[in-house]
Amino acid sequence: VRDQGQRLAVDHARGFKLFDPREISHLEADGNCTVIHFRDGSRYLDTRTLKVYEELLAADRFLRVHRSHVINLDGLKEYLREDGHWALMEDGARVPIARNRVEDFMAAVRS
Repeated sequence: VRDQGQRLAVDHARGFKLFDPREISHLEADGNCTVIHFRDGSRYLDTRTLKVYEELLAADRFLRVHRSHVINLDGLKEYLREDGHWALMEDGARVPIARNRVEDFMAAVRS
């Protein structure tokens, strides 16, 4: 992952994909890989860990809400307390929020 000013470059087998971080809805850990979920509903698998993205993306817009999930606060549509804590994203995804991260989530949303 390389920072290209406003865009990120993510390598893949045939080259690389450039995208604006604002296009990301949320990111999900998949073993040592990361599934990038875009706001248009598309997905992209990267071979880097979620931790790499957590450190790379703007801390004021992206928040780790679970050991396996980072959300883009700009893509947050709703918060639910229903059999746990959930972030409902604009792309329709329902992302779990860990109990020990709810307080940080609330602080980030209200700031």
